[in-house]
Amino acid sequence: MAIIPFEPFRSLDNFFEDDFFPVIPSRWQKFPRINLENKEKEIVAEAEIPGFSPEDIKVTIENNVLEIEGKSEDKKEEKKKNYYHQEFSSGYFQRSINLPAKVKEGDAQANYEDGLLKIVIPKEEESQSRKIDVQVSKKKS
Repeated sequence: MAIIPFEPFRSLDNFFEDDFFPVIPSRWQKFPRINLENKEKEIVAEAEIPGFSPEDIKVTIENNVLEIEGKSEDKKEEKKKNYYHQEFSSGYFQRSINLPAKVKEGDAQANYEDGLLKIVIPKEEESQSRKIDVQVSKKKS
C-alpha cells in the first residue's frame, strides 16, 4: 500500500481559475487606475475611465487632494421573438490622491478623450528662502 501525503487544500488549487467568479467589467472596478507625474512646474494626473461621458465625471481639488468621482447608468435592450429583455446597470467610483506639492487649485484643467482623463495642475511657486545677515551691535558702556 502506497503512502499518500495529506494535502487538505489540494482541491482548491484551481478554484479561482474556474468560471465560478463572474468577471467584473473594468468600467465598474472600485477605483480607476491613475498615473501621477510630478513635473517641474505642474502635476499631471491620468486616469483610465472607459465608457463614461464627461458629464458623468466630477473632478475636485481641495487642500492639495485630487478627487475623481464617476457615476453612470447603462440601458441594454434585447428583443427576440416573443421575448423582451431589458437590463439596467449603474456604477459609482471615487478616488482621492494626496498631491506631492502645493498647487494652484483654481488653475487646473481637465480633458477627457477615448476613456482617458488627463488633469494638469500648475504648482504654486515656492517661496525662496534667503539668508539674513545678523549684525552684532556693540554695547554702550
